[in-house]
Amino acid sequence: MKSLAHKISGGKRVTLILLLLLPTLAIGCTYLIVKMGNIPPMLFAVGVIGMAIVIFSIVYPEFGLCMCIVIPYFLFAVIRFLNTDAPLGTAIDAMVWITFIGVVIRMRAKHEPFWRDCNNLIVFIYLLVQIYSIFQRVNPNGGTVELFVAYMKRNMSIFLFFYCALQIFRDIKSIRRFFYIWLFLSFLGGAYACWEEWIGMPKFELNYIMSDPLRESLSSLDNGNYRKASFMAGPTDFGLSMTGTIIMTIIFYLRLKTSRWKRTFLLVSTILMAIGMAYSGTRTATFMLVLEVFLYILMTINEKKTLVFSVVCALIGAFVLFAPIYGNGTINRLRSTFQISTDASLQVRDVNRHFIQPYIYAHPIGGGIGTTGVLNLQKNIGHPLAGFPTDSGLLQIVLEQGWIGLILTCLSYFVILKQSVQSYFRTRNPEFKVIYLAITGCIFGFVFAQYAQVAIGQVPNGFLFVGLMAVLIRLNDIEKKAILENKLK
Repeated sequence: MKSLAHKISGGKRVTLILLLLLPTLAIGCTYLIVKMGNIPPMLFAVGVIGMAIVIFSIVYPEFGLCMCIVIPYFLFAVIRFLNTDAPLGTAIDAMVWITFIGVVIRMRAKHEPFWRDCNNLIVFIYLLVQIYSIFQRVNPNGGTVELFVAYMKRNMSIFLFFYCALQIFRDIKSIRRFFYIWLFLSFLGGAYACWEEWIGMPKFELNYIMSDPLRESLSSLDNGNYRKASFMAGPTDFGLSMTGTIIMTIIFYLRLKTSRWKRTFLLVSTILMAIGMAYSGTRTATFMLVLEVFLYILMTINEKKTLVFSVVCALIGAFVLFAPIYGNGTINRLRSTFQISTDASLQVRDVNRHFIQPYIYAHPIGGGIGTTGVLNLQKNIGHPLAGFPTDSGLLQIVLEQGWIGLILTCLSYFVILKQSVQSYFRTRNPEFKVIYLAITGCIFGFVFAQYAQVAIGQVPNGFLFVGLMAVLIRLNDIEKKAILENKLK
């Protein structure tokens, strides 16, 4: 392990390793073809590319972190295209662990402590939440081993991604690259959703929707069209992802001093993502965007640019709500977000919340992980929460992990937002100030969305959330280091 770490620490030796491993891999694959007979070309290509990605991710952990974002962004579209039930989702977890191994090897080569750059209250409170989740395994109120393992596997992947991001984001350049990757993927996601609406959904997407009556019912709109999921697992995940990214592109466009072509990219991306979000039919995402914009206006209310932006937003909102357009399904869906008194689904959710409150009060540690939800009904037969539709990340937490788990989770949200707001008003670095503002807007939006949807914890949105947490921590560390160096001069 130590010798490998030393080899990986040098650029020339890294190149030598790759030059040796890739031909060796090619020779090995050729040998297997001769011994095993014909191998489907696609399977062979996937194997070679997969091994190359593994090698590069160990040698260059930042590349691995990039793949941790790229793979889940397109994986669900690939699953729908192949029409397979194969557990391809394990590729996400595997990629995170491979990146983690690469990070650990690099740190060992440089003789750095494992807990490097983790001395932050956000890390401690987030770790406390994870430890509490682990103790849920011995919850006497219920919960199956299978569902607990599935939950912790994804939870651990997100936590390891957070740790890897903390170790990889060591300067502003690596942080910029993280934003470049996410913004470009979001641009593609928004563009693909518009293409699905304007040109037509591919046959494999339609087949996937219509293969399950429940899925078709949830995806259908009043005009006979379907909600768009783009590359993601479902319309809700896609809509929330677009909204979380839109507020960042708006802030970067309005406040970041950059080149003309980058500003053009930000503007076009914002428009495509906003339209794509509307096509997703996710009402939570619509309300989430309104709150994010309101927070941005509130935090920059003393600037003339913000007043102009407020007027523009008010005009756009008035057009969407009051323009004499009645036959457009997308516009009608957006308007229904604000028709709270007539929203039947919201009223049903309120009834469910009131019905389940006695159980919440009586179970401070909850009913056990995986005990709620229609999808888990068959695995929790006889449990009081079996089949209960949470429809909310916060409600799911308080039911499965109790009000103690809910308090810890909300405390972690408070700590993150408090630190991001404080950092925004404290910093004197113009670029950092813009990034802090973007982080605050995006995280605030996801925290709100937890009230209506399971917004945090699904990938790739979960990776974005913890990635922004890592950026927040590292920007603070970079600033403190710069201040200390200036004092020593």
